[in-house]
Amino acid sequence: MIEVTAITSAHHSRNDTKMEHVLGQFRNRL
Repeated sequence: MIEVTAITSAHHSRNDTKMEHVLGQFRNRL
């Protein structure tokens, strides 16, 4: 149970970083 939660949270944080990167590129284009 704990391992699954750790993997899930790591996956979410990775997605958050990807979203921030995409938003950063979008802001740079504006």
